[in-house]
Amino acid sequence: MKATTIKKAGIISLAVLSLILLWQNSGMRDELRQYRAAEIYLAAEERTAEDCLAYARTLGRADDTLSDVLWLVAAQKGDADAQSYLGRVLDTYPPYRANRYSSIKDRGPKSEKWLLAAARQGNPEHMETLARFYDYSRPDDRTARRQMQLNAFHWYREAALRGHAYCMYQVASMYRLGEGEEKDLAQAEQWYEKAEAAGDQSAPGGLWLVYMETGRHDIADAMLKKGLEEGLPWAVHIKKAQEFEEERQRRLQERENRE
Repeated sequence: MKATTIKKAGIISLAVLSLILLWQNSGMRDELRQYRAAEIYLAAEERTAEDCLAYARTLGRADDTLSDVLWLVAAQKGDADAQSYLGRVLDTYPPYRANRYSSIKDRGPKSEKWLLAAARQGNPEHMETLARFYDYSRPDDRTARRQMQLNAFHWYREAALRGHAYCMYQVASMYRLGEGEEKDLAQAEQWYEKAEAAGDQSAPGGLWLVYMETGRHDIADAMLKKGLEEGLPWAVHIKKAQEFEEERQRRLQERENRE
């Protein structure tokens, strides 16, 4: 009886293994087929980067190998949108989907180089993407982390100089916090004002912080009051933070009194 059970288990395991191998081989054949389709498409005539992107965007599956190859070719031909796209997906594709972007992840530059190539073409949106890449990189090494902050500040500022409102806000915040550059509240105030004028809705909250930090509490209070009357998100957020801190302090005081 025991031998029969072991034999059945062995047969089931062999069947499962065969199915896995069949599925993998099928995927490999599908990938080879799509590579071949890409080769045929690209060999038909000299395709421009715009041709490749137009074709890639018509494909149904987001992770289609042919689509990936076409994005790659467009990036290699110098298209900034394709370069920025590759930089983003190669930086963020999840490890639990190891086959995602397998057709491009080991071919050519990695995330930073693609993002740099796109940003250097002058589009502030691509500059912002590169700045975020540096800003969200948090290496353990202090020197490396500082370099990432410097890089982030540089590209936020380049985009801000080209009128990007969110990047103006980021430049102001980095001046206020002393990230990327030495702390400079005068510069922070100027950039928050520029960001507000450009339409960034978080900039007034940054200005309020500068006013508080520089002792101009009367201006800050009037600004917050007006913001609350108008129901502005930045003002509501600050008011809730104040209430939370007041409640925390009250509970701490009660605990000290009991002790």
